Amino acid sequence: MDEITLPATDVDVLGLEFPFVGPSSKTNDVSESERLFMDVFSTQLLFQTILIRSQIDDTRLTIPGNVTFSHQWLRDSCQCPSCVHPSTSQKLHISSDIPADIRPTPDGLTTTAKGVHIRWTDGHVSFYEAAFLERYASSSTRLRFHRDTDQIHWDASSIAQTPDLYVPYTELVEPRRLLDAINQLTQYGLLFVTGVPNQHTANDTCELRALANIFGELRTTFYGELWDVKNSAQ
Repeated sequence: MDEITLPATDVDVLGLEFPFVGPSSKTNDVSESERLFMDVFSTQLLFQTILIRSQIDDTRLTIPGNVTFSHQWLRDSCQCPSCVHPSTSQKLHISSDIPADIRPTPDGLTTTAKGVHIRWTDGHVSFYEAAFLERYASSSTRLRFHRDTDQIHWDASSIAQTPDLYVPYTELVEPRRLLDAINQLTQYGLLFVTGVPNQHTANDTCELRALANIFGELRTTFYGELWDVKNSAQ
């Protein structure tokens, strides 16, 4: 989300106060956790302020600061109990159910500092909290929410310096080392697991199956779940 500077009067209209911030507050008087809270709270308050100025057109909702959400994405992302199971958080419809031309009714948009109310042309009514919209307002906020690790471009020299390029198979039973391995694979796309036993080669008992299931669920393909790739001379 682009950085936006608003006049102080725009913030005042919300009638909210900044914790730890005021004429008597000084940077040295707050702890690191309090300072972090101030940064997060300030960002949230700013987003709530500009949210009131949101507008819609035929295809999208636009929030000042070059933040846009398509109508189709918003309708598909409705968080009401009819769309998301209250207990499991499972989405109760498939994305293809949402018409490509879905849009709010002519008077179907109501914005407040708490969020956005939308009445859709299919008769559904949605409410999107400010925190939810802020979460998906930019790639950086999405990454922070999902705690994703950034992908890193590498060459032969730099990849050789990564401490977790090689991980012994026996260490993957330790949660910390498994996390190291997953982060290595996620960030660099390359991981060598050493010392994998190869005594058993049958499809159902080979250690390769156990190794793959540590990182995810095996999916059946045209070739089956496991197969050998051999380079044969012609």
